[in-house]
Amino acid sequence: MAPTGSVACRYSRILTGDAAEIAIDGENGFVVTHEQRSLQALIGSWLHRLGPPSSTYRSVQDGRTPNLFRPQRKSHSKQVHPFLAPAGPVAFAHRGGAGEAPENTLQAFEIAVNLGYSYLETDVHCTGDGVLVAFHDDRLDRVTDRTGRIAQLPLAAVRAADAGFTFSLDGARTFPFRGRGIRIPTLEEILERWLDARVNIDPKADMCVEPLVALLNRLGAWQRVCIGSFSDRRLRRIRALASGQACTSMGPHAVALARLAAISGTIRRLDADCLQVPIHHGPVQIVTPRFVAAAHRAHLPVHVWTINDTAAMNDLLDLGVDGIMSDRLELLRDVFTRRDLPLNGYRRPTT
Repeated sequence: MAPTGSVACRYSRILTGDAAEIAIDGENGFVVTHEQRSLQALIGSWLHRLGPPSSTYRSVQDGRTPNLFRPQRKSHSKQVHPFLAPAGPVAFAHRGGAGEAPENTLQAFEIAVNLGYSYLETDVHCTGDGVLVAFHDDRLDRVTDRTGRIAQLPLAAVRAADAGFTFSLDGARTFPFRGRGIRIPTLEEILERWLDARVNIDPKADMCVEPLVALLNRLGAWQRVCIGSFSDRRLRRIRALASGQACTSMGPHAVALARLAAISGTIRRLDADCLQVPIHHGPVQIVTPRFVAAAHRAHLPVHVWTINDTAAMNDLLDLGVDGIMSDRLELLRDVFTRRDLPLNGYRRPTT
């Protein structure tokens, strides 16, 4: 049960990375203070809302020390995936740049590439006839002129929707992309059109997994994609089917456990290649100096979403994060430019 009373100030101290020192014990893991128990209770509640508990989660819930926090006896090096090769921070066009053009459309991705972005982010759903399309919601309703669940529609019906129908830059006074023939693209179109781009893919449903693995195998595209998901189970399935080729981020259960383990200064990779997280999850501040340092100690780059204001972008870069995802492409580009940072993370050669 979460602690009661004047906990807000305790949370603020812990969640900004100023937790007290922790006693490390090889047999019993780590000993936490009362304040750290407050964070443990918060994250236990977070895990409970995420779904069925794993054995590790049950250890957190009942106060026992899960293996996650025990010192690792052996260090296993893992080769850096090509998607994560850049040494500097990278700028991601979130949904292709949802603040510039209709999200997840070829027009949005085209704008992003023309602005200099080589890291694109998109979501995928699977149509009723087994084709992966770049679309965030499970239904067409929010951003098109049609309705219906994508999983229950054939590709032809999904492609008939006007993907620019609701997009507006002036608070719904005008709709500059409406009626211009903007369609929902397939993932294959995106991967084939921009062969030099790196694409971060979020498969939104379990039925996407096998088609996604098959598509990446057929295109030989594993080296230029990273897969993130709000389902740990989905990510485990992709890793298993990809036979070591996949670059994946942590799922939500793994992130919650990593955030708690970061108190000790050490987190485990949990089969992931990177962490892709928001700044906060409810009252829990995920991205803290301690969290970033622990992630880097584990050789896990930290990508943060979705950041649409200059101050937060600068704060995160000062903190040392490895990537920022944004809808506001010109704003993020300007922040990188003022810092003399290339958008693709590769350091410019010095003369």
